[in-house]
Amino acid sequence: MNTIFSVEFIGLFLQYFFIFLCGGYLIGVAHKKAYLLISLVVVLLISFVYFILDVLATGVLWGALSLVLLRYSRKVDISFFSSSMPILLYILSDYIIVYLLSSAEIMNNLVFRFIVGTLLYFSIIYLFKKIINRFSYFSSFTLLILAVTSSLTVIVYLMIISIERAVESGISMEKTNSIFIVVYALVSALVCVAIIYAKSKVYVAREKQKELIYLLEYLDQIESNYNEIRKFKHDYKNILISVESFLESNDIQGLKEYFYKEIKQTAQIIDLNSFKLSQLSNLQVKELKSLLANKLMVSQEKGIDTEIEMREKIKSIPVDSVVLVRSLGIILDNAIEAAEEIKNGYIRVAILHDKNLIKIIVANSCKQDIPKLFLLKRDGFSTKGENRGLGLGNLDQLLNKSKNIILETKIEKSVFIQILTVNEEGKV
Repeated sequence: MNTIFSVEFIGLFLQYFFIFLCGGYLIGVAHKKAYLLISLVVVLLISFVYFILDVLATGVLWGALSLVLLRYSRKVDISFFSSSMPILLYILSDYIIVYLLSSAEIMNNLVFRFIVGTLLYFSIIYLFKKIINRFSYFSSFTLLILAVTSSLTVIVYLMIISIERAVESGISMEKTNSIFIVVYALVSALVCVAIIYAKSKVYVAREKQKELIYLLEYLDQIESNYNEIRKFKHDYKNILISVESFLESNDIQGLKEYFYKEIKQTAQIIDLNSFKLSQLSNLQVKELKSLLANKLMVSQEKGIDTEIEMREKIKSIPVDSVVLVRSLGIILDNAIEAAEEIKNGYIRVAILHDKNLIKIIVANSCKQDIPKLFLLKRDGFSTKGENRGLGLGNLDQLLNKSKNIILETKIEKSVFIQILTVNEEGKV
């Protein structure tokens, strides 16, 4: 190995090692001994490969760095983004140095250029890391876009440099283009597969989160039903004690009056309430059925006249379940509170299926002096007082997350009506 080869090899090794170091710095693993050891071994091997593959060795470096970062981050989008940016920022810092020192005689001193370029590179990486930390609330989709953009930028840059080198070495342009179109297609396919894999992981995580929310709702309902059973058992024991006292005193007339006045009337109320909610069995969307059953039972317990109408079976509602459950839960909570505040309050719920539209209608009696709709829709406004409850403006913002659902609100003769309309075919 001659002197020129040695200097070139050392310079190349340091460049590649610094890129690996900065990639680890971006995800917070550069200080780990295992990462440093892996980096040294991989960079050493790629530095030797460079003298065979030329600039394509940088592509090998990019792929190797992506795999190593994937081992630590466990996220494909983060690994591709954190491996692409150190390479692009190194290229940027090199161009800046060339531009700033192009007219300076000291530019011929490769050692000086390397030292200044490295310091500039570390400074840029440090500032970049600070910026990323300030925007740590990036959505998964935004991070995915950044990963794709930075990865493809690295690929295109390496292709351009490789084509220039190939043409300089005498290879025909037609042959060169053919080779790199194939290479670009293969690498792009790999990047797309990796991104699809990452998106599938995100989807699975979201589905698990939804299942947890539904489970919590279901547990709340079970707890509520259990409390109802305990209350019924307690009331039932009291009824038996009362009946026993009438029998012990042989007061048959008093027992008759007690039965017809108290027991039979209560049984009729129970039967009536059960009938009013019986149509809920037509709803086969479990998370929504659980919510409605729980809220409407609470409404009945509070003495509110509560009914639901749903004549057709509904097997699915094509909208984000979390958004629908949260929105309808807020609407029902507000309806229960409003109906509870007035005498003979009532709540009516209807779920209608009309062609490609599913309408969930919640109507409740309300006070005559209820504020105007434009006030109710004002941000932060709530009839429950300052910083309490959730106003219609906030509810609209929640529903804006889904494109195929809208909320219509109206007040007619002391009746507050809210209609959630879901379009099964898309936007409404």
